[in-house]
Amino acid sequence: MSDTLTLATIADGALEEQFKRCLEEVRESYRDETRDEKGKRVIKLELTFSRRPESNLIEVTTESSVKLPATRGAMGFVSDEGDGFEAVALPKARQEELFKRPAAVLPIGGRED
Repeated sequence: MSDTLTLATIADGALEEQFKRCLEEVRESYRDETRDEKGKRVIKLELTFSRRPESNLIEVTTESSVKLPATRGAMGFVSDEGDGFEAVALPKARQEELFKRPAAVLPIGGRED
């Protein structure tokens, strides 16, 4: 007697391996800082069953796919001075540097007395 049909037994475990690879892609996408962490991830496993002519055998084919959120765009600067483009690194402005003093605090009601 043959094994019961499970993810582990379909196509000698190929479907289970496909699922594990897809799951790893999803896991890695949450570690990728360029991807939207709130975006949905979708794993699709597709099984197609078709009976072989004049036989009691049913062929099972499997496909898997992963849909991940798009990566966020990036921006940088290049200089067009000299013989060609050169990458330019600009320091990131920090909040404290932009606003050295806190704004005036108004009392409740919005007016200074």
